[in-house]
Amino acid sequence: MMPNPKIGIVVLHWNGLDDTRECLQSLQRVQYPSFRIYVIDNHSPDQAGSILTNEFGNNIEMITNSENLGYAGGNNVGIRRALSDGCDAVLLLNNDTVVAPDFLDHLVRRLYSNPTTGMVGPKILQYQHRKRVWFAGGRIRWNTGIRLSHIGVNQPDNEMYRQPKPIDFMTGCCLLIKRETIDRVGLLPEDYFLYFEDADWSVAVTRSGYQIWYEPSAVIWHKEVSEGQTLSPMKTYYLTRNYLRFGMKYANWLQKIIFILAYMLYYGQLFIKNVFKGRREQNKMIIKGLQDYFTHVSGPLAPPRT
Repeated sequence: MMPNPKIGIVVLHWNGLDDTRECLQSLQRVQYPSFRIYVIDNHSPDQAGSILTNEFGNNIEMITNSENLGYAGGNNVGIRRALSDGCDAVLLLNNDTVVAPDFLDHLVRRLYSNPTTGMVGPKILQYQHRKRVWFAGGRIRWNTGIRLSHIGVNQPDNEMYRQPKPIDFMTGCCLLIKRETIDRVGLLPEDYFLYFEDADWSVAVTRSGYQIWYEPSAVIWHKEVSEGQTLSPMKTYYLTRNYLRFGMKYANWLQKIIFILAYMLYYGQLFIKNVFKGRREQNKMIIKGLQDYFTHVSGPLAPPRT
């Protein structure tokens, strides 16, 4: 392992100024000696650029996009900047997270412990319930409908989630990736705009010959709590379109058959449930997502015609 590889930390901001501020405050306490923070303002209307620059000064580099480029596009701006600055690896970090002071030391050690390791990620606990798991590794079940799942979600943090191990995918909430891995697989895929980019990138990493490792000694806390909440129309659209795009991109022919059947069953049941619940907008977005997939529409959801 090279002594103290230089890490570029990319924090994508779109609204949520208080969240971004708390995230950056926690990064100021990080013990690792060689890193640079790049805050990417993804055309947010909250004027975060000037506010965060005044508060954090030279501790961050602020980059403001002229339009909302989505998750992948926004992060790719930061990745390119970090690589051009000579960073050896890039950490993607959601702005609604808080990190432990030693989390980066553990991630870097794991990333460089083996030349076949291309990407690593931490144990992610819930911000609201500090000892409850949000993510302890990602699993993809290819032969049962291509199901992606968070290991340990909503479970108490215990010994089961304290062992490092190779995993199928790392959530984009927090991941550390080597420069050489990016050189081999490319940047984040931008055609999704929102959701499934991290899973796609992870599959590209593993299929290029690298492993992805879960490192539980590295700990962060994430504020998102989505269990039991009704999907918004916008989220319904992106999940409908991008789940199909991801599955059909990577599955073999038999997996595709099983996937299509499982996909039709799931969204058929969801559509019927929405009818009974009066969720007309969600069903419009299911139909729109399917239409846009089959007509090869990528990027952001187009505004309705007037």
